[in-house]
Amino acid sequence: MSDESLLERPRSLFIEGEWRAPAAADPIIVLDPSKGAPLTRLDGAGAAEVEAAVTAACAAFPAWRRLSGRERGRCSSDALPW
Repeated sequence: MSDESLLERPRSLFIEGEWRAPAAADPIIVLDPSKGAPLTRLDGAGAAEVEAAVTAACAAFPAWRRLSGRERGRCSSDALPW
């Protein structure tokens, strides 16, 4: 994966099992410390998005804690868009 492809990926947040476009928060640019050049962009989130993510995580935790490490890994991999 090239540096350009990391910078050009779609902006979105994974909240309650779905990808959502950020409402208004600016992206966070992550720099490559060896080059000082942009490496990737993380999606910023506003207060409402953070609240929605925390609420969803709290609701999902009881079921999540019962999964094995292998099952958790499968769930995490299935959520990735690439």
